[in-house]
Amino acid sequence: MTIEGITTPSKPTANKADTTRHAINADVIHCQIDTTGKYARLAEDAAMTDLEDLKLEEEATLELRVKTICQLYGGSAENVGSGEFANDDEMGSYEQKRYEKGRKEALEIAIRLRDEFYRDAALHSALDFCMKAKDLTFATIIAKAITVDMIQALIVEEHGKYFVLNEKDGRLHPTAVASIGPLLK
Repeated sequence: MTIEGITTPSKPTANKADTTRHAINADVIHCQIDTTGKYARLAEDAAMTDLEDLKLEEEATLELRVKTICQLYGGSAENVGSGEFANDDEMGSYEQKRYEKGRKEALEIAIRLRDEFYRDAALHSALDFCMKAKDLTFATIIAKAITVDMIQALIVEEHGKYFVLNEKDGRLHPTAVASIGPLLK
């Protein structure tokens, strides 16, 4: 039998030292092969971990960008929600368009995130942004998409009047106030 260039006896020999030497050599070679394979797998895992770390860093950066967009356009959302410019059509229209632009930018980034936690954290920022504008229609859609328990609990704590956690399906659902709210506008 040949293992990696070393010939081992195929039938037992009279010389016990030869058999032992061949068995030891075969074991050493197997160990070297296994060790080499193990190190190769470990190197692959390390490379994948580095790649995954980079992807997570990118996701964190994009989640932070969503928060920043929501803060940047937050004044417009508050103006839309308060109705401050209801009597000024030009300014009211400007603030509405600005709010919608911020909402669109934030949601486009948030829904592209692959990591569940970062996606839901970004969606939480977008939900808070919509709540400032009293845009319960979009806030409800966003709330239903959030699946991370911790973030769901924060939303119920912050917006308990509008959202409740359904224990059966594990999703946030609008309360009666949130359901009727858009109809009252």
